Amino acid sequence: VQHLAAYHAWLGSGLFCQLCQVHAQVLQSFWRQKGARILDRGLKAGDELQTHAIGLITSIWGDIVDKPHSQEYCDRGATKITHSGTHCEYTPPSCGPITSSYWTEGMGVSEDRATADVERIVRVALRNDRAVFDEDHVP
Repeated sequence: VQHLAAYHAWLGSGLFCQLCQVHAQVLQSFWRQKGARILDRGLKAGDELQTHAIGLITSIWGDIVDKPHSQEYCDRGATKITHSGTHCEYTPPSCGPITSSYWTEGMGVSEDRATADVERIVRVALRNDRAVFDEDHVP
């Protein structure tokens, strides 16, 4: 906390405390959120990563990408969430370091080598005309 002393002196006690309260509220709001923060709904940026993801899917399964429902999103406030359609709990991909127990426990790889630092998440939606959802499904 000592590193904040200079800001406290520069802003004054009142403004410093007010800004700390605002930061605390933002953090509390983030940790309460249920879904991810969507950065680009529809993958409109079309940058190299998004183009690669769409191109790879298309090269494997053909022209079935549902671009309006595809998205790039940022980190989530919770590590486990309930899926809106299946109502089952799962761990969605999120930004930050991830480690696979398959590599560390099953293959004996060090945790350092088995860890990837995920910077961006692109979800590519696929069209499926045969998909059947019940009345409880929330798209």
